[in-house]
Amino acid sequence: MAWELELTICSLITEHTPEGYLDVCRDRAKSRGIDVFNLTFNEYESPLAAFAAEENRELVATLEGCRRKTLVIFEGADALAPLECNETFWLRSLLVNSDASELVVIFLVTSEGKVRLFQDTEGAFYWNCVDLN
Repeated sequence: MAWELELTICSLITEHTPEGYLDVCRDRAKSRGIDVFNLTFNEYESPLAAFAAEENRELVATLEGCRRKTLVIFEGADALAPLECNETFWLRSLLVNSDASELVVIFLVTSEGKVRLFQDTEGAFYWNCVDLN
């Protein structure tokens, strides 16, 4: 459904997201033959370390050249909110400036992170997302 509506960049507020919701999203996507990637930033010391990690190489390759319907879920995406986070602007350029029509990305953030990432006029994704909750 998100692909028909051209929803590429979406946000979910952690504290308003029901337990198990992302599991349902992942399962439904997989059952429809959609590729699914999940990256939890809290498991890494920085966004750079997360994107550079061996286990995320396929994800990065997909972000740089997505050729089929893919759902990417970024948990703990508050890590991308600081203005000095170069990886956020790299990610924005991939999602906003390229043909990302096959890609749907969900950023799971706190209320504060959402403001900094999507609503601050200097934020990397200023007004470039659809709120899912």
